[in-house]
This record gives sequence, C-alpha cells and structure tokens, in this order.
Amino acid sequence: MFAAKSAADFATIRDQIQTMIAAPEPVASRPAPASVAEELMKLASLRDAGVLTEDEFAVQKARLLS
Repeated sequence: MFAAKSAADFATIRDQIQTMIAAPEPVASRPAPASVAEELMKLASLRDAGVLTEDEFAVQKARLLS
C-alpha cells in the first residue's frame, strides 16, 4: 500500500517507465548480428581452450546450424 501523498511521485515514475518502454531502442546500441561462421569460430576457440567440452561444442554447433 502506498500513501496518497506519494501518488504524484508514483505517477511520474510510471509515466517515465511507459515512455522508456514505448521508445524504440537506438540502432547504435544493438549488437551487430554475428554470422554463423563467426559464432562457430568462437565456439571452436572456446572448445580448444578447454572451456567447452566436445559434446557441448557439438550441441551448440547443431543449434547454430539448425
């Protein structure tokens, strides 16, 4: 429960949130989509470094290629 004296503050915050939700995301902040080949190279380097097992690599490779 909120006090009636805080209603104006909450309305302001609500309006700011709704404005942020409705505003489109700036193009510059979106990451560029990586090609499948680039993603496979990253996965392979993680596998080669021992971060991913061969099975984990195979699962992620299948996901990318499907």
